[in-house]
Parts: sequence; structure tokens; C-alpha cells
Amino acid sequence: MENKYLISNLQLAYSPLSAYDFTVLKKDTSIHKALNDSSLYAIVQRGELRFDNICSESYKDNVKLSFEIRQKGNPHVLQCSFLVYQKNLLEDLSKEVVLCVGSSEAKNDLSKMPFFNIQGIKLLEYDKFKIWFSPEKFLQNYWKGYFNAEIKGDLKEFTKYTVLYVGKATNQDIWKRLSGHETLQDILALEEPIYTGSIPKDEIAILFFKIEDNISINSFDNDSPIEDMVEAILGINIPSKQTIFLDVEKALIKAMSPKYNKEIYKNYPISKDGLYKHNLNAYFYKIKDSITLLYSDSEISGSYSHYCGDTIIVEENKSIKIHKSTSSVKKRI
Repeated sequence: MENKYLISNLQLAYSPLSAYDFTVLKKDTSIHKALNDSSLYAIVQRGELRFDNICSESYKDNVKLSFEIRQKGNPHVLQCSFLVYQKNLLEDLSKEVVLCVGSSEAKNDLSKMPFFNIQGIKLLEYDKFKIWFSPEKFLQNYWKGYFNAEIKGDLKEFTKYTVLYVGKATNQDIWKRLSGHETLQDILALEEPIYTGSIPKDEIAILFFKIEDNISINSFDNDSPIEDMVEAILGINIPSKQTIFLDVEKALIKAMSPKYNKEIYKNYPISKDGLYKHNLNAYFYKIKDSITLLYSDSEISGSYSHYCGDTIIVEENKSIKIHKSTSSVKKRI
């Protein structure tokens, strides 16, 4: 007898983008390239994030940039700093660094430091663009280890997202799928801001997901056909990433019932194009990023660590449940 299991880890293919950032950056080919492996997305809402109290100072043979990250409605504050000249940022000490900041507040005084209420930071090597950060891009790049920085405070308090819609783009480029997206336009037009003074284009954001790991585990007893063992070793009949994307979209919608999804897949895990036909004993989905997806009165918490974070479990093609990493509580759906 053969037992078959599949473990799939979802990861952000790019940092969360506000609806405004998405519109501004949608022609950026470098972002298109980063999203080549992404076929799943979530449209979410959260309080607007910003940089505050931005300062720079000379530090030995380097330049240190320090600032706070704040969020509307959030009492927590992140104290952040990093050295500008380092790997994956600016590496040529002989070239002057230029800091550019952007604010949506027309009356914001950007003539001198410290800067407040800043939505975006750009670093230039003299006049050559090198990298840009929104608060979320800075945090995501940090926990993925793209550069060294110091952050004091609870990062997880700034990466909570209320899920409004989950969608897929398995048959076309995800950027094309989202350009002119009817549901995204509906959300921007109909959704009320969380906080007074905010506008939807700054609160609504898009999370892009890719499959980072896809692990198939098979176990056999003495009566198992040798052909089955050989196929397992060679990786034959392992579900494609497209099939997994189609399935995990349904799993997330079934689990969270997002407000703007018209089809909520009541019969999941039964489906024609997901994992149902593969007759797995169980399959598992985890989010390998430090984000939390909020819905109704519950949440799914991810983690960059393999050993933390909640797990969506589908057993014997019959039931779906969420195993919470902090307790033994399991929510059946």
C-alpha cells in the first residue's frame, strides 16, 4: 500500500504593493520578471504605512540611514537603521549616495531632515537609480536577508492584512490579469477606508504568491508494486505547480470566504482541476513569510521559519482544517 503526501510552501513573489504603487510600477519590467513564478494573488486592506523621522549620519567609512516605520491605527513603532554601502544596496564607496523621498502630503516640508510622513525612499548612486523602498518592501527585503539592518519592535504587528479577494492567473501573466481587474476596481470604488483621512488607493494592497517549495512524500509497504516505487523516486505523476495554484486558491477561498469572491467552493476539496484527482492521503499549505491573513474572526499566520506558522491541511480528500502553530487547536471547515 502506498501513502502519498504533498507539502507546498507559499511565499511572496514580491513585496506587498499598494494599489497606488501597483499603478505607478505596472510598466516596470524588473517587477514583471520578479513575478514570473507567481500565479496567485490576494487583494487586501491594511492601515497605510509610512516612514517617519528619517535621518542620516556618517558612520565610520559608511552612511547610516535611520527612521521609524509607523502605521495608521497601530500603536506600535519600528525603530530601523541600516548602512547604505553594503551588498545588494550601494557598493561603490567612491560614488556619492543621493536620498530621494516621496510624500503624498503636498504641504510636507522636504527641504531638510528629519523627514516625516514619507511613503517611499529611493537611493541613487550619484544620478543612477539603485533601489527603492516602501515600508513593506523594506521589511520584506529585511526578513528575507537581502541586506543587513537593525529593527527594534514587533515586525509582525505591521504585516497584518484583511483579505478581500483571492484570485489566480494560471493562464496569463499575472500583471496582465490585474491590469484593469474588475474586482480590484470595485474594491477601490466601494470599500470604505479603515481610518479617517485615508484613501482606498493607499490602504488597498496586492499580495503576490509563488510556490517556494513543493515536497512530495511517499511511503510503501511490502505489498506495494515496484512500479509505484520507481515512479515516486523519478518524480512521475507529481502535481504541476499550475495544478497546485488552482487548488490552493480554492483552499484559501474555502477557508476565508473573502468578501469579494463570488465562488466560495463549498464542495472543496472536491474539484475538477485541483489536487482531488491525485488521491493524496493529505496535503499541506504553509505561508513562508512573516505575514498574517485576517478574515472574519480568525487568521492564518505565516512565518519565514520552517518550524513556525499555521498550516492548512487537507486530509483524505474529505476535510480541510487549519492547524495553529501556537496551540493544538484545529479549526474544521
